[in-house]
Amino acid sequence: MSPQWVDGALADYEAAHDVASMSWSKQAAFERGSFATLLSGEYVPDHHAVELLAIGDSVALLVDNDRLVCAWPFDDPDRFHERPSLLSTVRRHNGFLEAGDFWTQHGTTLHLDKLAAPRLLCMTDALGEWALRSVRDNGDGLRELASLRSEEQLTELVLRERAQKRMRIDDSTLLVLSFERETCDGLSVS
Repeated sequence: MSPQWVDGALADYEAAHDVASMSWSKQAAFERGSFATLLSGEYVPDHHAVELLAIGDSVALLVDNDRLVCAWPFDDPDRFHERPSLLSTVRRHNGFLEAGDFWTQHGTTLHLDKLAAPRLLCMTDALGEWALRSVRDNGDGLRELASLRSEEQLTELVLRERAQKRMRIDDSTLLVLSFERETCDGLSVS
């Protein structure tokens, strides 16, 4: 991702909206902007590695069987209470993309070659905070997440954990990437 890519996306966003025809309240909201998190990855087969880019508070957990190998960009559930950098529809809020240390701060490479059954669990903040708290507290949340096979199972887990006040009420999206069978499953709950 480059600032040019973001500029192109912003140009498309601006072209899709007719500000003059909006009500005053919609114009004000448009001018304040919308914000988003981004977690992207690219598998590099020659190196059996995944290059990740993270902006915001989504998290990727690399697991081998049911064991956490690493979490990125956060490995502490308390970090989800910090204010993250987010992509914005207002150009002036995206200055961090031009910083000289952008890739050092927002990019990493995960090497998979020494792992028996590597999987990458990518998730939004409420689910990520819950998963990392479960790992910290020696719970079975990571095993449970890795075993999900349907959107219905994710919905059951999220609703149960919200009802028990162990998970914040927020969108909960999970993407599981498996590098042993080269499959990809995505699940989402709003």
